[in-house]
Amino acid sequence: MILKAVLELSNSINNNRKEMYKLAKDGGLSDPNILKISQKLDGDINVLQQLMSKHQLSRRAL
Repeated sequence: MILKAVLELSNSINNNRKEMYKLAKDGGLSDPNILKISQKLDGDINVLQQLMSKHQLSRRAL
């Protein structure tokens, strides 16, 4: 279950990162969609870090 969530988040992060680079290259850094994607990336990265942290803590408890 955790692995599936991590893989989905990782895919989302990579896809959004690529899209953000493409938008910056094509339209410049002032494109308003860059901010939206950046905020989505921040949220996904935070969730991924929380999942990884919880997983590490649960492994230490064993």
